[in-house]
Amino acid sequence: QSSAISNALPMLSLVVPIYNESEGLNLFFDRVLPVLKAVTEDWEILCIDDGSRDDSLAQLKRLHAEDGRIRYLSF
Repeated sequence: QSSAISNALPMLSLVVPIYNESEGLNLFFDRVLPVLKAVTEDWEILCIDDGSRDDSLAQLKRLHAEDGRIRYLSF
């Protein structure tokens, strides 16, 4: 089990299921990040990777490294 979760509680949490979504992840984040930032800077996106066999987890790790508010949990 791999994760990037902290104990801080943000004002807004978006929980997103992920399964073999590597082709759509960039589009998803390109669309959702401006909306979250318009609402508040105190947000997190928690991506739950349910055993993807593509490079979804690698992309989530990269996104987390770029912005710690993008978090993941991988099974």
